[in-house]
Amino acid sequence: MKNIHVSDVDIQRFAFDQNGCEPKMVEHIRTCEKCQQRVDTYLSLADIIKGQPKVTPDYDLANLVLGKLAPSKKTWTIYNYLIGFIVFLVVGVAILTIGLYQNTISYLLDNAFINQAYCFASAIIFITIILGIDLFKSFNRKLKIVNA
Repeated sequence: MKNIHVSDVDIQRFAFDQNGCEPKMVEHIRTCEKCQQRVDTYLSLADIIKGQPKVTPDYDLANLVLGKLAPSKKTWTIYNYLIGFIVFLVVGVAILTIGLYQNTISYLLDNAFINQAYCFASAIIFITIILGIDLFKSFNRKLKIVNA
């Protein structure tokens, strides 16, 4: 075992906390002169670092960084208004259609399969439009970040 030396991580673990080390590793470090020198080097380096005066900068880094960050503002863009307008328009058309064509709608409800197909198709088209607008907004937001 003397030909294979312990890794630096294990040497450091031995130097600063011997309780967490394997018995074979502890035995090797105590009997190997080269590994013992490495332990002494880590201990002396730790003592030198502890002996250094603590550096306290005369500025507050947190305030400097926070001062550079722009406050987040929620702005209403044209896309937000466009989405609101489309939702308002679809709901309004649906209410107007139901009100004007009550008799026709009751007739269509007799043919439930055709009615379900049209409702399903219109829902898919509406969701596709909303997702397209959202995708466009996301793309523009990412493009602004890249160009900034």
